Amino acid sequence: MASVGEQLRARREALGLTLHELAAVTKIRADLLRALEEGRYEVFRAPVYVKGSVRNYAQALKLDPVPLLRLLDTELAQDERLAQPPSLSPNEPTWLDRILFRVARLSWPHLVLIVLLLFWASLWIARSEWVASKRNQRALQGFVPTVYEGPSPTALEVLSIPEATQSKN
Repeated sequence: MASVGEQLRARREALGLTLHELAAVTKIRADLLRALEEGRYEVFRAPVYVKGSVRNYAQALKLDPVPLLRLLDTELAQDERLAQPPSLSPNEPTWLDRILFRVARLSWPHLVLIVLLLFWASLWIARSEWVASKRNQRALQGFVPTVYEGPSPTALEVLSIPEATQSKN
């Protein structure tokens, strides 16, 4: 018996359609349609995408998708990666997962209270920053910006260079 991909390719060629024409009809990329025809199911992320694509491809070719999907199940069972559905979550929850799990278990009144407290705290911090900046502005009001000039020397000190002594021969 012919594989799913061979049956799809034979029907497409019998109808005289190209992969690009079918891609426009099915809204499935042409490279994925080619992968289906060649039996390269590993390019799909999960078996559900393979099955949905085969169903859409078969319906576009006016084929009954049910026998093709049964045959596809046997073909997918041979591939270890596609035989089982993929995991929907990572093995170990991250810290963000733990926090969101705790937040999701809160009741609405508690959640509203926490949001209001966070809002109040942010307003308090912003107000304290504003007060500090106003205090700094008032402290600097009497100062006029100038260029620093160091003390001028009263007398220039000159070091004399000792004269070289001539050696006597």
